[in-house]
Amino acid sequence: MLRFDFMSSDFNEHFLILGSCAELAELAGTLRRYADAPAPIELSACFPNPTTTAKVVLEPAEGNEQGLHVTGEKSFRWGLLGWQAAIIAAGIDKLNADRSGSEIFQLGAEGEIPVKVSHGEYEDEFLVTKY
Repeated sequence: MLRFDFMSSDFNEHFLILGSCAELAELAGTLRRYADAPAPIELSACFPNPTTTAKVVLEPAEGNEQGLHVTGEKSFRWGLLGWQAAIIAAGIDKLNADRSGSEIFQLGAEGEIPVKVSHGEYEDEFLVTKY
């Protein structure tokens, strides 16, 4: 089950997405479908997980709205242009070619939260139980 949550920090906050190669391949496929026809997609609806506390909506970006930003308590908006989503999907495919690892996706927008996608680096229970 794909897991994701916001990892707050004074110095290195990021949004962490964890999953197996198959789950990350599904995420890449979702990003490709979005790239072909950008329209809002709620990731928690695509990847249901009863322990997920964060809500992320992938939405078409306009101007400075690119990247992941907080929209409310445990609520986020990931603003991407279609071509950006396609590049992130290709990056996830490349990550999946390795036994384990992670990649940070960031567009360079002001106030943007980096998105870290990882597989094989954390225990399966990470982001499932309260820590």
